Order: sequence, then C-alpha cells, then structure tokens
Amino acid sequence: MSAAPQLHLTNAASTASERLRCLWIGRYIPHPMNEGAKVYSAKLAASLASAGCFVRVLGFGDASRAPGSDDMEWVSVPGSRGRDLSGIVNRLPLAAAVDATPAYRALLERQLQAPGFDGQWDIIVFDCYASGWALARCEQFRRGRGTNTVFVHVSHNEEGAVWASLAEQMSGSSVRRWLVRRNATKVAQLERRVLAGVDLFSAITDEDAASLRRIPNAARSITLMPGYDGPIAEPREITASTPRRVVIVGSFNWVVKRENLQRFVEHADSLFAQHGIELVVAGEVPQ
Repeated sequence: MSAAPQLHLTNAASTASERLRCLWIGRYIPHPMNEGAKVYSAKLAASLASAGCFVRVLGFGDASRAPGSDDMEWVSVPGSRGRDLSGIVNRLPLAAAVDATPAYRALLERQLQAPGFDGQWDIIVFDCYASGWALARCEQFRRGRGTNTVFVHVSHNEEGAVWASLAEQMSGSSVRRWLVRRNATKVAQLERRVLAGVDLFSAITDEDAASLRRIPNAARSITLMPGYDGPIAEPREITASTPRRVVIVGSFNWVVKRENLQRFVEHADSLFAQHGIELVVAGEVPQ
C-alpha cells in the first residue's frame, strides 16, 4: 500500500475554503453523549474541528441536539436503522447491516458530490468498524476523482477478538450461539477489510493498536486514549463507616456489555452478599 498523503491542518481561523475538509461517516449523531462510544466520537470529531478542519458528521439521530459550530456540521440520516433480521441474510455483520440502509447510501452519495465541495474531501473518517459498509463506495470515489483523500478508521475495540470471545462463551440456545458465531466471523472479516483499506487507524489503547497492526496489510496506527473533561468531586475520606458499595456506570444496550455484566453479577453476587457490599448498575439497561 502506498504511503498516505501528509496532513497539514490550517489555523482554525482560516476560511472554510482553505481548511481541510473531513467527511465523518458515523453510526449516529453522538448527542446526547449518553454512552462511552458517543462521548469518544463526539470529542474526537470536535477536537479535529478545533484543530482547523471543517468536519461534517453523518449518522442516525437528531442533528438538532448537537452543538452548532462554524467548524462542524451534523447531518442526520433520514429514517431509522434497518431491522436486526437484515444482519442474518446480509454479508455484513449485524451492526453494519442495520446501518447500511438505502437512505444512508443515498445520503453518502450526495456528500461525495456535495455542491461547493466539487466532490472533494481531504479526509474521510470511518467511525467504528461498522461504518466499513461505506468503504467500497469511498474507494470508488477516490479512484474516480483521482484525489489524495486520506481514509482514517476510528476503532473503538479490537472487535474481531471481542466477538470471538463472546462467541466462544455465549450461553443460550443452539440457534443463538450459531448466530453469534456467524456474526463474529463477519465482524472479523469487515474489520480486516477496513484496516487494510484505510491509510491510518486510531486505537484507544496501545494494546489494541499493537494487536490490530498484526492483521495482514493493516494501516499505520495512532493511539488516542479517551480522556475526561467533566466536573471533579471534592476529595473525601473513606472510613469504616462509609457504606460498602460498588457502582458500575455505563450503557448496556450492546449485547457484549450485557453478557459481561451478567457474568460479573453471577460471580460477584454471593461474594458481595457475604461481605455486605451493595452493587449499583447505573445507566441504560434493557429490561
């Protein structure tokens, strides 16, 4: 694979025509930031914009809930995601299959021919492996235009390994186990395809970056660890009188997180009860 073109960000005060232009293909409009993945995506896109790049983010959700800026645009995909059943008959894994709706494909097509941009994007970001459904069309765009558009993949996990582990330990019916194994295979295939098709990928840990680089033909990598910029509580002293309590905060809509939470509770419940420890799970948890 040829070396990726070099990126040179202009000052944020430059005019839009002078800035690098980035098309960010996401799974959702990451506002409100009520999940870890949304926080990571929203902050990363905003950081790119603050460095002097014009960023247009595509995704499912309500763009009006995202903060407005001269440096960023949020564009909602019309309609809703596809049905989960589409992932069973599709060559794509479930997360990509439900995103790759006709409406999203049409929206992507319009962005690749956006008025005022002459179809020119300096950077195209594929946020999460599931956005890999758009890679082939973007490759056609780059070849057809003869551009030096840089492709970047924002990884949130080593997805192939995560799903392989889930498939190996999944409980439930034989049909459910088969579906998870099949999806795990498709996740690994798409992840390999994305890593080999982009010029650069980011990872949230050095361990993930090193592991993903071992995939054949994987692109160069950079580690961008999540940070925290919220309020900080006052220091407090934990004494013997402090209630013994463990709090798990997060969103558990993703099947992998639900399975991990269930396993943790199975192991911790009796031990916590013996030692008078309360477990609190705070966040979005399906019934």
